[in-house]
Parts: sequence; structure tokens; C-alpha cells
Amino acid sequence: MKNVFVLLCLFACAFLCSSCTIYLNRDFAPQTLEEKKIQATRSFQVIKDNQVQTMFFATLLNDIEKSFYPNLMYFFVEITDANHEKINLARFSFLLQDKKGQKHTPHYIKELSKDEFDEIISPLNRWSQCYLIAFEKSNQIDKKNVQLQVFVDDEPYKLDFSFHILPFSII
Repeated sequence: MKNVFVLLCLFACAFLCSSCTIYLNRDFAPQTLEEKKIQATRSFQVIKDNQVQTMFFATLLNDIEKSFYPNLMYFFVEITDANHEKINLARFSFLLQDKKGQKHTPHYIKELSKDEFDEIISPLNRWSQCYLIAFEKSNQIDKKNVQLQVFVDDEPYKLDFSFHILPFSII
């Protein structure tokens, strides 16, 4: 009888431990692609009169998968207006600073439609307007210390892509 009780206790412990492990792995551990996207994304908010007017997210796509983007530096940019109004892109300007302090303007800016989204390029919410912004690659641009300068109504914001948080899989 004692052996049956010990066996049942061991079985119950094994069942609880294995089911918790499966649950934690499935629901709380982001996939590698999601980890890379989170780490390659920076954001800021435009606040006026203590109210958020605009939310801005930029993802350095070259950090996610280097082989996909060999010729240009690509940013996936997502802009959301607090009132869900259409974004006037003329209010925004973008610069990429190189090692010598020179500023580079975008090679092109393309608004993305919903049918162009994929696993990497997808908005955080349905009210965002999304853009692909490309800069020429140059030996002068420090690929490890990328800083994107964004001007909204001539107000400067700096997005620093030089730091990376430890991956979730290490924690």
C-alpha cells in the first residue's frame, strides 16, 4: 500500500511538472522572430498639453534578418494618431547620422498597405499607418550604433538602436 501511495505521488508530481513546463513554453516564451522584432524596435510619444498626440514605433529590419536586407538600411515605421486621423507625413522628417556626424536623408519612404504585411512587417494596432523607410548603406554608417533622428513638427526625437536587451531565452 505504501508503494502504491509513493508511486501515485511521483506520478502526480511528474504530471504537474510536465504540464506546467508545456504551458510555460507555449504561452510565455516568445518565438525567436518576435524576440528579434521586440529588441529591434524603439518608440516615442508626442505629448502636447499632457495628452498623447502621436505614437511612433520604428523597427530596424536589418537587425532582425541581415541576409534579407543586403543593400539598404530599412526601418519599418508605424505611426498612430491619438484621434485615429490620417497621418500627414509632411509633418515628419527622418535622418540617419553616420560616424562623422553627417546626416543622411532617406533613399525612399513607402507607405505600406495591409496586403504587404507579413510576420515581421505588421502593425501593433489597426489604427496605425505603416511605412518602409530605406537609407543608403555606407561604410560611414556605424551599423552597431545606428541612431535614427525623427523630427515631428520640427521637434527632434532620437531613436538609439545601439543597445540590445538580453534575449528572453537567456533569462
